[in-house]
Amino acid sequence: MVINIGSLRVSDVVDFLSAQQEARRHGVPVILDPVDASFSPLRLETSRRLLEQGVEAVRDNYAENLFIAVHHG
Repeated sequence: MVINIGSLRVSDVVDFLSAQQEARRHGVPVILDPVDASFSPLRLETSRRLLEQGVEAVRDNYAENLFIAVHHG
């Protein structure tokens, strides 16, 4: 399952976390695409929370990767 936060709204966060939890419960790999994670606190915090729950891979570019690494935890 790919979670792409490209058009993230506050109301999406709970749905993304629930879908991720359900996928992991069923052994479905989760891939996070943290589009523009540096654009807003909501995007960064959502990316952090999804990473903390566990993902098998992150699909991002260098800038997103660096930003999340520097600001994660």
